[in-house]
Amino acid sequence: MLGLRNAWLNSRTVEATKKKPTQKAPARVARPGTTNRPKTTAPVKKARQKLAKSGKVQDAAKVFEQII
Repeated sequence: MLGLRNAWLNSRTVEATKKKPTQKAPARVARPGTTNRPKTTAPVKKARQKLAKSGKVQDAAKVFEQII
């Protein structure tokens, strides 16, 4: 009886440790007219943060330069 119980417990642990097949996430579908390129706003963002910190006219001019 003890041997049968151990075999049963072993089969349960083997089944539990088997890896289940993972499902891949569905592919993202892009809307028409969109691009895959990320927007490069890093320089503008940094300039705006500097302007918010200092409040100088020169920093405001640099923000407008980055936008153009």
